[in-house]
Amino acid sequence: MARDFPTGPIAAALALFSLGVTLSVSAAPLPEPEPWAWQQVARFGGAPVRGAQVFTIGDAAYVVSGMPDSCVPHREVWRYTAADNTWTRMHDYPGTPIIEGAGFSIGSVGYICLGNLNITPDVVAEFWQFDPQTNTWTRKADFPGAARSGCVAVTIGRKAYVFGGYSTALLSEIWEYDQETDAWTRKADCPGNGRFLPAAFAIGDRAYFGTGSTADRMSQDIWEYDPTSDSWARKADFPGEARAYAIGLSAGGKGYVVFGLLRYAQPMPLVRDIWEYDPASDAWTQRGEFAGPARSMATGFVLGSGIYFGLGNNSSGRNLGDVWRTRPVAANQ
Repeated sequence: MARDFPTGPIAAALALFSLGVTLSVSAAPLPEPEPWAWQQVARFGGAPVRGAQVFTIGDAAYVVSGMPDSCVPHREVWRYTAADNTWTRMHDYPGTPIIEGAGFSIGSVGYICLGNLNITPDVVAEFWQFDPQTNTWTRKADFPGAARSGCVAVTIGRKAYVFGGYSTALLSEIWEYDQETDAWTRKADCPGNGRFLPAAFAIGDRAYFGTGSTADRMSQDIWEYDPTSDSWARKADFPGEARAYAIGLSAGGKGYVVFGLLRYAQPMPLVRDIWEYDPASDAWTQRGEFAGPARSMATGFVLGSGIYFGLGNNSSGRNLGDVWRTRPVAANQ
């Protein structure tokens, strides 16, 4: 499909997307891949994008906003459905178009909050809820802490936890969102350094945060957060090279950290190694490498038994539109 919106009658028709009309970009359904065999799925439905926000609801993932090669974040929302390997454009995001915000889902709805406009001082505190049944967005009460970007979010039960990021300084804060009361509560700060764009995942009733960019270096420390006791415990350090911009997710009772930027330089030194964390043994195992190009500001999500990675930008800053999936061994044991 065209990468830029045209003018004239076609533009008028395409403008209907912002009113909730959908466009599907389909590919053939795919068989399940073998464990740790990588399989390229349907290419992203919109222009290649980096720094997008993502959440999953049921059998679908939603990629929200982000930045195309124009370096101006947009409002597009795309749904990927694993069953038919299809991307569908949904109602545009009505909030400030952002990168490096936080996305999460609780039950049958998704949420987007915080982020920046690709201009460091311009961070936002907006908080929006998406209902896939009606394809509509509802603005919720703004995030009560300082506006920030480069934070991460995980969900445990009916609550979400947003950690880290940058406002006027690097942050080690964690905030809890309670869907039942529609309220945010600041919890105990992480004892580790404040950090920008760490990796995060949740396993059972615990959340894990680590890596990320600190004031003077990339980091490898990993911290476990227990919401019940509002307490932190340091776990085994990440054994790969210290990094920021990694993607964290969990599947089958294990955590995964993929990708990363090793230092701020040009061309960007990027990695594509895959690391698996076992909370029972507090140990890491390398699971090979991602099959596509190394990247930063990427997107990752879990649907069914598959873990998916894609989008982002390569070492020269060029955006990527490819998306890949595999089945981690842990998810099938």
